[in-house]
Amino acid sequence: MLATKQLPVEVLSELANEFAAGLPARVAVMREAVHEIAKQRSVDAAHRLRLAAHALAGTASAFGAMELIPHAERLESLGKEWQERNGASTKAAVVVARRALELLAESTDAVIERLRLR
Repeated sequence: MLATKQLPVEVLSELANEFAAGLPARVAVMREAVHEIAKQRSVDAAHRLRLAAHALAGTASAFGAMELIPHAERLESLGKEWQERNGASTKAAVVVARRALELLAESTDAVIERLRLR
């Protein structure tokens, strides 16, 4: 969680709202990357997935949104694996990624609601 002693409550609240507002876009970036990888080999999409998931895991931790972290870490791991395989995936791995995205999206709804109620 962000160090609240260093930030005024208003600033922390504004940052939490910005984080919450940006969650759907972050999920959309990852969803598009998985979709692209499912269609064809794409090192670029694997890289985007890895970076977006990594960034989300880090910021989620800062805002106490711990329920997002396992799904983001799973997607980061898949992105890294696909990058190492020159953008290639397997059907089974794509299914795992899509399920992780579903769980992440469900979790983001709860996080958005919780952070906006602060």
